[in-house]
Amino acid sequence: MKPAFSSTAHSARQRGVTLIEIMLALVLGLLVVAGLLQLFLGSKVSYNLQEGLGRLQEDGRLGMELIAADIRMAGQNGCRRDLDLVDNSGLDAFLSDLSVPIQGFDAVGTGLGSSYSITATDPAPSSTAADWLPNLDANLLGDVVPGTDVVVTRYVDALAFPLTADSTNTVFTAQGHTFVAGTSPILVAADCQQGSIFQPSAVDDAAGTITHAAWTSPEGLNEEQTRIGALRTVAYFICESASGSPALCRSRVLPNTGVWSGTEELVEGVENMQLLYGRDTTGDGAVDDFVAANTVGAGNWGQVVSVRLSLLVRTVDEVTRDADTQTYDLVSRLAAQRARVDPVDDNRMRKVFSTTLSLRNRLP
Repeated sequence: MKPAFSSTAHSARQRGVTLIEIMLALVLGLLVVAGLLQLFLGSKVSYNLQEGLGRLQEDGRLGMELIAADIRMAGQNGCRRDLDLVDNSGLDAFLSDLSVPIQGFDAVGTGLGSSYSITATDPAPSSTAADWLPNLDANLLGDVVPGTDVVVTRYVDALAFPLTADSTNTVFTAQGHTFVAGTSPILVAADCQQGSIFQPSAVDDAAGTITHAAWTSPEGLNEEQTRIGALRTVAYFICESASGSPALCRSRVLPNTGVWSGTEELVEGVENMQLLYGRDTTGDGAVDDFVAANTVGAGNWGQVVSVRLSLLVRTVDEVTRDADTQTYDLVSRLAAQRARVDPVDDNRMRKVFSTTLSLRNRLP
């Protein structure tokens, strides 16, 4: 006789998961996934912020160092503060006028105590000279973003190569010169009393000779004391980068050709630049006041012995959750001297970098 079928055993074998248990498991799973997703997103935002801040600091320091190096060199000629120079280069005076060691152009609307609003995320350069005071030089028109200042420095790189041939001839022999054969750099020959700016018609690095077709010197150079060096003219400004965003750029007299380089992009993300110029109006070597470029006056750039420089730098990408609605004070925190800049309210991080620089070669 077969044993009776046990309904209890059968029900135990057929027992499964209830609908409620399934729903609870799904909810718990979703909570775990949501937590992991939130952790991932938070980590990504934190990473983007840290990366953006690091890039911001790096770009700001690099931009300041590049500009500061050339500003400190303004007026350098290897000798005394002012030399009696004759310009035989034939270049535009903007490119070769060493009597103006530093020169600025102040953007309209950004003077002392002003407030300037940037109305576009990536503003286009201006071709209107009157957007700056004094009017922007033609060599820079169409390259500079409006609302941003421009600074130009001029100096002699190094009067390092002794002259060993009479300067009244048409050929210099300069010991150990490193100028490249077949090039035409803009050179300065000086003996610490007077000198000449000229562009050689030929350079022979093997023979050590520099040929010049035109030569004029105030009194004739002292051959034993004469040295030859290269002219440096460099302009710094805010331009439109290759990606369309604002960037710190420069233009310069190219060292081997004497040709104006055009725009060279240096640091992307530099949104604004403002400068004030410290004048020594009494001749005692101390700064008497800080003024904007248009206040210095065309014939008074030799009085400038110090520069206040500020850069407003932003991240290339939008990395913050909240929009940046701040305004930023450049060159000074004093209401009467600051240039307040109000950028577009986007989600980029921004930081102001500021410093005060002495023009070493303009001090007594």
